[in-house]
Amino acid sequence: PPACAAPPAAAAHTFPDGTTRRTLATHSLPGAGGVQPLASAEGECAAFERAAAPFRALVAAATNLFAERLSSSLRARAPLLVAEDGTEFNSLHDVSTAGEHLEHFHAYTRATPSSHGPASPPTIDLHTDQGIFIAFTPAMMVSATGEPDAAADAGRFEVGLADGSRAEAHFDPDSLVFLLGDGIHQVLPKDAAPRL
Repeated sequence: PPACAAPPAAAAHTFPDGTTRRTLATHSLPGAGGVQPLASAEGECAAFERAAAPFRALVAAATNLFAERLSSSLRARAPLLVAEDGTEFNSLHDVSTAGEHLEHFHAYTRATPSSHGPASPPTIDLHTDQGIFIAFTPAMMVSATGEPDAAADAGRFEVGLADGSRAEAHFDPDSLVFLLGDGIHQVLPKDAAPRL
């Protein structure tokens, strides 16, 4: 992998199926100047950071709009949340705007080509994100030279349904996907939480 996607710039984890995930992590804080640089913004990482800046700004704007629209659709009474210091948050949008946003760039590499048929074990099993919600882009497959490879198999993305079954989700490659996390239940009263 490029130096920016290798330790120590990126954290690495290998899953039981042999897939390795490399992660560049950063975050944004509320207010002006909130977009924080990558921990190791030198060399290839600096180039990646420059290239990622417009994407991060676009995701931040879409996240703000999503939080605003979700907030307006809920039946929650104000204040929705009161922090330990007494600060009141009257809406989910207020909570999202005032919170730290974690940002991760993941690169997955398979040790050997594998089948992604219905019987193959998943790289990552079903789980619920711990945040209020998560925004992500669909997987983009690239060749060993770093060029996009639309013909490569990105595997499956499945969601668990209320009846215990699973459904495969298909995404437009240019989409930004939002999923609610477990944190929604921590912030919203039971009668205001969306039915998941």
